[in-house]
Amino acid sequence: DLSSGINAEWPLRPGYEDGKKRQKCEVAVEVSVDDPVEGFIEILKKKNLMESQKIGKELIVECKAKLINVPIKASEVDGRNVKWYKIEVGKQPVEIKQELHSQYFDIGYDGYKIFTLKFKNPGQCFTATYKCEFTKDHYRSSDEVLLTFE
Repeated sequence: DLSSGINAEWPLRPGYEDGKKRQKCEVAVEVSVDDPVEGFIEILKKKNLMESQKIGKELIVECKAKLINVPIKASEVDGRNVKWYKIEVGKQPVEIKQELHSQYFDIGYDGYKIFTLKFKNPGQCFTATYKCEFTKDHYRSSDEVLLTFE
C-alpha cells in the first residue's frame, strides 16, 4: 500500500498575527511509479565479434550492464552478477567458471558495469555461441554472440 497519512500544521489564515495558532489536519497521499523499468545487458562491438576470429589470438568479449529505473543500486553491481556460458548446437549450455576454466579464459569486471570474457589462446573448438547473463535478485537480462575461430 503506497498511501500513507501525513500530519501537517497550517496557519488558520495567512498573516495571522502571532503565528502560533495552528490547526492540525491529516492528508492521505497516494504515490504511483509509472516509470518503465529498463535495463539490459549487451555485448559490445558485436558486429566485429561476429567476423571470423584468428585461432591462437587473444580475444576479449565485453558485456555492459545498462540499468535505467531498475531497482538495483550501482553499488550492488559487481562481477558476481554476471555469468558466462558457452552454447554449442545440440548440447546443454556450459557455464564458464574462472576456477574450472582458467587455462582457457579469464573472467573480469572493471568496476564500472563492464564484464569481460578473455579467450587466452582460442582454437577452432572454441567456435560457439557465448552468452553473458546478468542476474540480481529477481531481475535477469542476457545477450549472446556467435564466435567463429578459423
